[in-house]
This record gives sequence, structure tokens and C-alpha cells, in this order.
Amino acid sequence: MILIYTITLDNSTSEVIDWLNLWDFSVKRINGDVGYKLKVDETIFIEGVSIDDFKSYWYRKGMFSGLTVPRLNNFLVQSFLEENRIKILQYVEAKLCKKKYLNRYFNSNLNKLLVLEQAKKAGLKVPDFVLTDNLKDVHKQFIYKSVNEGSYIEVEDYGFSAYTEMYYYYKEKIYGITFFQEFIEKKYELRIFYLDGRFFSMAIFSQKDAQTRVDFRHYNNDRPNRNIPFKLPDFIEGKLDLLMKKLDLKSGSIDMIVSKDMKYYFLEVNPVGQFGMVSYPCNYHLEKEIAEYLSYD
Repeated sequence: MILIYTITLDNSTSEVIDWLNLWDFSVKRINGDVGYKLKVDETIFIEGVSIDDFKSYWYRKGMFSGLTVPRLNNFLVQSFLEENRIKILQYVEAKLCKKKYLNRYFNSNLNKLLVLEQAKKAGLKVPDFVLTDNLKDVHKQFIYKSVNEGSYIEVEDYGFSAYTEMYYYYKEKIYGITFFQEFIEKKYELRIFYLDGRFFSMAIFSQKDAQTRVDFRHYNNDRPNRNIPFKLPDFIEGKLDLLMKKLDLKSGSIDMIVSKDMKYYFLEVNPVGQFGMVSYPCNYHLEKEIAEYLSYD
């Protein structure tokens, strides 16, 4: 049986499971946003299935829960119980990862700043950046990109964007120490899906559209960007492979840009990023590739 931990509305998970069902593999899907039952004693049971019965494990996304902690007024006791819960869940996932696995919950929330440092150590180019609470330190050719993962939020008349913006978006107002990065004039963007040493890359021609010039995710639905399959140079693949191994990631969505002078810049990696946007335009059939990875030794 194959264990897949995900959320209810993740369509990519459903498509991977469709392939597994076609090949008559048994799948246990756990939707973390709905909840599930976890029993831990001499043997670990997930929704009534012994952990020994799973041949592979894929952490796709969602909260890795299964154990509840009573709500108490005593903060110290509450903190003690919560730490205890997390340690048990780490133990459960470590047992799952002794099997064939694809990513882990407890390694899915990366620190962007530390990843950039690791990328440089792997020999990848990274745009210069500054951490500051004073916009006077920010050059006009810098961009803002949150070091947090999440969607757009607003506080009073101020917005924290999840997307990349030019620094003047902040109108001389920032809250606390903020990450600003050098703006690189690009020839095109790259979205790369990494699967245990293999690369599936797509070039996104976003630079000629003012709406998508800074971040292709500011989608122009009336005139979508052109997306095509792309082959990374071997030396870039080698450095990315080294980085992913350093981060202990078996899969993830990598963002890069190629500058006008044909230099490759690493931006970030998301272990639980969407891959359908690469799979469909490029006919990579990544859902089938993942299904094969989970099902065969």
C-alpha cells in the first residue's frame, strides 16, 4: 500500500492516484485538512493501517497532525504537551521515511535565507540582497520578496504581498527588517521540477509583458505568457542536484531566471510547489512520473 499525505483540493494528488489505481496499486490518501486517526503503541497505525503495510510514502502538502492536545489554561503545560506531540509525529514520519519516500513534512518549510546561502555554496549565482528596516538602504533596482510562505494579507491600509514586487510598491513604509533583492533584467524565467536527480524544466517568456515582467504569477489571462520545454545546461543541473541533496529534498519546484547576458540565477525552491503548470504545457506527464516513483522499487 502507498501512503499519500495531502489536502482535499490538491488536483495533482488526485491525478497521481488515478495512475496508481490504473496499475492496481492500493493507496491510502490522508487529507490533513480533514484530519485522521493515528494510534501509536508497539505498532503505529494510520487510519487503522499498520505502518508496516506501507511500501512507500509521499508527503505532498498539508498539516501533518493525527494527534490532538487538550486545550489548557496553563501555558507551560500546554507547551510541554505540544512539544511532546511534535516529537511523536517526527518519530512517525522518520519510520515512514525508512521506506521509499518522496519528501517529508518536517523538511517542507524551508528558510529562504539559508537556502540562498546553500545555493551559493553549491556554486549557483544568487542575486544580491539586503535585509533592512530602512528603505534608504534600498536601491531603486531592488525587488521585494517575502521570506515567508503564504498568500497576500492586509493590515489596515498596508499589504504584505506573497508575490515579487518592485521596492517602490511599499511607498516608503515597511514593517521591521525586510528582504530586498537585486532586480535582474531577464531573458526568460525558468520553473524546474526536480524528481530525485531528474530535471523537468520549462522556460516562461514573461519579460515582454509589463504585467508579468517582475513576477510571472501576476498572470495576464488575456494574453498568457509563452511556455516551452527547456533543457538546462549540465553544469547547472549538477549544481542544482547538489543543492537539493544538501537540503535533503527528493522533489521540489525550483525558480530560476536567465539574464540577458545568459547567466543563470537561482531564486528559490518550494518542496511542495505546484508542478501541474510545468507538466501540462511541456507534456512531461509528471503525475505519471511520480506514480511510477512511488510504485516501483
